[in-house]
Amino acid sequence: MNAPLPARGPFLTALGAMLTLLPAARAQLAVDVSPYAGFFVPLRNFLVPTTLPPLPVVYHGTGPVALQKTIALGGRLTVWPTRPFGVEATFGYAPSGVTMGCRVSDCNAGHVVTGSAKVVVRPIGADSPRSFRVGGGIGIIGLGGTAYDGVATAASVAGTVGAGVTVKLGRSRSVRLEAEEYWFRPHLRAEWCDASNGVCRALIPTSGSDPQIPWKQLFQNVVILSIGLMFFRTG
Repeated sequence: MNAPLPARGPFLTALGAMLTLLPAARAQLAVDVSPYAGFFVPLRNFLVPTTLPPLPVVYHGTGPVALQKTIALGGRLTVWPTRPFGVEATFGYAPSGVTMGCRVSDCNAGHVVTGSAKVVVRPIGADSPRSFRVGGGIGIIGLGGTAYDGVATAASVAGTVGAGVTVKLGRSRSVRLEAEEYWFRPHLRAEWCDASNGVCRALIPTSGSDPQIPWKQLFQNVVILSIGLMFFRTG
């Protein structure tokens, strides 16, 4: 059974600290909201066989396991205390499972939840119909779904950067194109497993007189490429 996400504390602390920097005296701040759709693209393998014998026998896959490329949905909220500098909160969801063979139809199905708090800056075009923005901060990554049955999971604290462009469509709307990258280390621990499960088969050591070595969990970086319709209010 998947465990709670205890790593939310650092993320919420960082977001709260950033928001306290907003000048309370200003009654009207520039704000933009941008729901988005896009692609979730993992750039590295997720689990790989150990290079030292003996290899695990619970999962007999011949290649590494990766998170699946898939669609992504989410939204961004940005507040601008000054014209070039702002703070941004993001949330995203991708129905990304794992690339491993299964005895049942959905044992590799899963999802990834992302969130971040960033400082952003518009170095080009802050007051023009076309602008460029970059940002960086702290995020969280949560893994879940049937692929992780039998696995205790914990959210991972992630570093994140992003860059994008906006093109104004009207008085209060723009199109926003964005690329955002997360770096994180997964925290997975097998609690129980059987042959019809997913990820746990690569994590749990086999029992008996010849114990096996679980597969190695690799540091991850994933990219979210997105397009969204941005609604904004100027200060």
